[in-house]
Amino acid sequence: MSTAGRAPLILIVEDDPDIAGLLEIALQEAGYQTLRAETGHTAEELARQARPDLVLLDLSLPDKPGQAVLFTLRQQPETARIPVIVVTGYAEPVTTIAGWPAITVVEKPFDLDALLALIRDCLQATARPARHP
Repeated sequence: MSTAGRAPLILIVEDDPDIAGLLEIALQEAGYQTLRAETGHTAEELARQARPDLVLLDLSLPDKPGQAVLFTLRQQPETARIPVIVVTGYAEPVTTIAGWPAITVVEKPFDLDALLALIRDCLQATARPARHP
């Protein structure tokens, strides 16, 4: 995941250009690198190629459901361990994905400062080496 000396890379998967733009600006101002994908297929390809440190994933995408993107990411060895924060306007699907590992769900509308704090905490937690007894 994160490499020393490099800002963490976050993949924003969001088809609403206003929300994606807001997230991109806020993340870059907070010191992160960003990539954007407006479709599930693009998100899967970028995740495989770029291996981001974290994915912000909307569930409502124009080509396929975000749940399907999440499933694909979890099935591929290259992307299986990337932490995902689901950002969604849907309350219903939250219960169907909450059991996946490293998944946090944030409902829209979201508090940007709270989301940035969650991203920071998630990246810090995944950057720690695993402790073995």
